Amino acid sequence: DDGSWLSRDKWLWSQWRAIWVFSRLFNRFGQERKWLDHALHVYRFATRHGWDPQGQGWNLCLDGEGRVLRGLESIYVDGFAMYGLAELYRATGDEEVKAWLTQTADRVAERLKQPHEQIPHFPYPIAPGNRVHGIPMMFSLNFGEAALALGNERYADLSRSLSKEVLDHFYRPDRDLFLERIAVDGSELPAPEGTAVVPGHVIEDLWFQMYLDTELGDGRQLPFLRRQILRHFDLGWDSEFGGLFLAVDADARSQVAWSHADTKLWWPQTEALYALLLVHRQTGESPFADAYNQTLSYCLNHYPVPNHGEWLQKLNRQGQPIREVVALPVKDPFHLPRSLMLQCEELELKEVRG
Repeated sequence: DDGSWLSRDKWLWSQWRAIWVFSRLFNRFGQERKWLDHALHVYRFATRHGWDPQGQGWNLCLDGEGRVLRGLESIYVDGFAMYGLAELYRATGDEEVKAWLTQTADRVAERLKQPHEQIPHFPYPIAPGNRVHGIPMMFSLNFGEAALALGNERYADLSRSLSKEVLDHFYRPDRDLFLERIAVDGSELPAPEGTAVVPGHVIEDLWFQMYLDTELGDGRQLPFLRRQILRHFDLGWDSEFGGLFLAVDADARSQVAWSHADTKLWWPQTEALYALLLVHRQTGESPFADAYNQTLSYCLNHYPVPNHGEWLQKLNRQGQPIREVVALPVKDPFHLPRSLMLQCEELELKEVRG
């Protein structure tokens, strides 16, 4: 948080996210060559050192020179690779980038045929007999972006199938909310593991599904998805101290089966900012604007570090900085710049002035 350099380790999760950010900056904000050069610089490092040819996937963490520190421990690395490669391909049209994207996507498609408990899932291990929201959430978007970038209908079908899983199984109509874990047969798991809700995660997924329903669907889900954004915002907002909780229990139990549940991480707030702005721009409905302004006020009062041009990563419930590791021991340039860029795009700003 003070701007000091802590480690030269390079988490591929973060490298691919950075490739997406720099590629998006190039694609949507003036096509300045420096942004594409940054994306290509990271891309060359990641592709030179990050792929495991035996396991057919992307390693989790490398040292500063590219030696593997941690291997195929998380399918989410492959997901962010797909995300970054699709945006980089839009920027370059390069056949090598396309080849890496299709190689990664095809391998992921095979891996997703396994039970979730057999899929490498750092930092949140999957218990036997469980299915988790994060997998169909992320890969509905990733296959959707690959489909749109490449014009690939097979990937579009995979995206639609994963979106259907999110909406048909992780959404619980009797509760009118989305759970993070369910049983393999689609039933609810016992509490508290089965009643954990991560509001920021759901809100992020909801705008994913809005995007996919617009680009690859018929738009019929949009009213439902919009309503659920406000539903989960209200569910997750801390009325006493402000900010979105990381996790809550669907039945309001004090015991929440999610690590650091009462913390106020930066990323749920950034996802809420974009989702709320998006829906307000589409509908003009004041509750979304009110929630947006409420979130923005909390963010600007708690996260910015003006001396370093960044935001704090982790706050406790009362809004004070904490140092405990939550998920990855890094904070990469992704959720905040993505939210800012998408908000600028939604507001039809063609330049970033600052």
